[in-house]
Amino acid sequence: MYNSKITGLGYYVPDNIVTNDDLSKIMDTNDEWIQERTGIKERHWITFVFKNAVVRFSEVIMEGLQKNNLQTSDIDMLIPHQANLRISQFVQKKFGLNDDQIYNNIMKYGNTTAASIIIALTEAWENGNIKDNDLVVLAAFGSGFTWGSVIMRW
Repeated sequence: MYNSKITGLGYYVPDNIVTNDDLSKIMDTNDEWIQERTGIKERHWITFVFKNAVVRFSEVIMEGLQKNNLQTSDIDMLIPHQANLRISQFVQKKFGLNDDQIYNNIMKYGNTTAASIIIALTEAWENGNIKDNDLVVLAAFGSGFTWGSVIMRW
C-alpha cells in the first residue's frame, strides 16, 4: 500500500471583493437575479489584470509594428480581443486612434473568448470597415497572462 502525505496547502484570492449589489450599480441586474442563475454572491476581483492587459497589449502591438518598420500612425484598423471595452478604449487613446480605426463588438456579444477576434474581424470586413491594402492589427490578451499580435496588410 502506498502512503501519501500532504505537507502544505495554500491559495490566493484578491482582496478586492465585488458583490452583486456592486454590479447592480453599473449594470441592469440585481443580487437575486445573479444568485438564482449562478449561485454567486460575491467575487474577488483583481485589478492587476487590467493594468497588465493594457501594458502587454501596447507592448505586443509596438513590437509587431517596429519589426515591420511601421508606426502607430500606419494602423488603419485595430481589432483587439473583446474582453473588456475599457482595455480597448485605453489602448485606442494611447495610440491616438480614431473611433473608425478600432473595431469593438463586445457591447453586442460580450466576451466570446477565443472567437472574439475572428468574429470582430469578419464583422469589420463585412461592414466595410476594412479596405484593400489596409494595415490591420489584431491583438489578444488571455486570462492566463498570455498575449500576442498579428500585423497584416489586407
